[in-house]
Order: sequence, then C-alpha cells, then structure tokens
Amino acid sequence: MKHRLLFERLPPSVNARYEVYRGRMILKAEYRDWLKGAAQDVAFYCAQNNLKPIEKYTVVELWWILPNHRIEHHNLEKPLFDALQRGGAFKNDRFVLNRTIEVTVVKDKEGVTMEFEG
Repeated sequence: MKHRLLFERLPPSVNARYEVYRGRMILKAEYRDWLKGAAQDVAFYCAQNNLKPIEKYTVVELWWILPNHRIEHHNLEKPLFDALQRGGAFKNDRFVLNRTIEVTVVKDKEGVTMEFEG
C-alpha cells in the first residue's frame, strides 16, 4: 500500500538542532516541539491506516515547497525521518532511502509531502 504524508510546516534545520546547556549538547526547544507534533501526526496516520513499523529499506519520495531559495532542503530531511521513527512508521530511520522528486519555491508557502510503500 502506498502511504502519503503531508507536513505543512517545515522542520527546523539539522544545522540548528542542538544548543549547549550547562556544558551539554541538548536539542533546542524549537526542534523538540516540532518533532513532538510531527511524531504525533505520524502516529495518528499509522493508527488510522493500520501501518506497522517498516523494518526494511524503503524509498521515501519527497516533494518540497520552500518559501525562499536560501533554505537547503537536505538539511531538513533528518528531522523528518526522526518523526517517522518516533511516530512509528519506521522501526529505525536508517531504513529510509530518501529520494527528492521536486523542490518548488513559493513565497510565503512551505511544506513537504512524503510518499512510500509500506
């Protein structure tokens, strides 16, 4: 079965994922908040579609809508795959074989659509 997920808000860049707190590297609040919401969305989708965690290498096709040319979409992929794992779509995000199909720049719009078999 083909699965399609849409995130209307882009994840934070992997480059801005950590901050130093009391000498330790921790995830920034913005990243934690985005990941929590995205993982809940994935978990809801999995429950509604009876999707069990995928445990084999699987191609995930990505269609990006970016609000400007400065954003590097490949820096947004890891947070997306973390959400797939935390939400239960994948047993481990190492099984994600990402394939960007299209990147479109539209002022004041953002999002990503993912499609995969499972």
